[in-house]
Amino acid sequence: MKHTQAPWKIGVVKYPKDDCFCVMANEGKIGIAMLGNVDIKTNEKAANAFLISAAPELLEACKSASIAIKGLLKMMAEVKHESFAWKPIYEELQRAIKKAEGGAK
Repeated sequence: MKHTQAPWKIGVVKYPKDDCFCVMANEGKIGIAMLGNVDIKTNEKAANAFLISAAPELLEACKSASIAIKGLLKMMAEVKHESFAWKPIYEELQRAIKKAEGGAK
């Protein structure tokens, strides 16, 4: 499964008569998500729209961090040093990546 390429942008559209947030890609040619009535200063939907629009970049950041932490864990294992702090972070990143890529329920 592959997601639509970044960048994802937020726009405001009328649907059917109220202003709604729309997360779009490919210069507005691809709709990703639509979230109800607009109130950019107080609305939870605004926060959700910003989070959704950042999803591709967040996924790539998680993958990069996961690779770096995996290397760190390997180095620590080679010198027989326990890493209690990094292993749970690595596992959490792996769960998030799996979920984002459709592999988690």
